[in-house]
Amino acid sequence: MDKLKYGYKDHLIGKDHRLHYGKGFSKSLIPCQRVADGNLVVGILNTGNNLKAGKDRQPISLQIDEGKGYDLTYPGKSALLVFDQYERVKMGEFILATFARNINRNDHLFVATVDLIEEAGWSIYWTPLPERESWLHTRIVPQCYSHQGKDPGEEEMKALQSVFVKEF
Repeated sequence: MDKLKYGYKDHLIGKDHRLHYGKGFSKSLIPCQRVADGNLVVGILNTGNNLKAGKDRQPISLQIDEGKGYDLTYPGKSALLVFDQYERVKMGEFILATFARNINRNDHLFVATVDLIEEAGWSIYWTPLPERESWLHTRIVPQCYSHQGKDPGEEEMKALQSVFVKEF
C-alpha cells in the first residue's frame, strides 16, 4: 500500500483498490463486492425525519487507474460507510465534504450496522465513486433482487427502514 488514493486515520484506499480498515488496516473491502463485516456502520443522509426509500438503478462500473474493472448491476439505495471521523465533525462539514452542498436544516443521518441490514433482507456492496471523490459510497441491494431478480415490495422497504436510526 505504498500509494495512497484516499485515507484517514481509521481507513484508507491503497494502490490495490481496496478499502483497508480495522486494527493495522488488516481488514479490506473490494469494489463492487458484498460487505461481509457485520459490524461496519452504514449511513443514509435524508431530508426530513423519516427515511425515504429511493432506488438507484444505474449500474456502477469502475475502471480505476487503468487497472482491473469492477461492476455492480444490481439496483438499490445509495448510502455510505460511516467510520470514526464522522463522530467528530459538525453536520455542515459532513454534508459539504460528503455531498458537496450546503446543509439543509432538515438533513438527518440515519445509521445501521451491516448485520441489521442483512437481517432485514438487504445486502451492502462497497461501490466507491472516485470521479465524485465519494470513496465511502455503498449501495444497499434488496436480497429479493440479487437472488430472484424481483424489485422489493412495501414489506421489504419497511423492513429496511425499521433498522435505521436517526444519528443527527
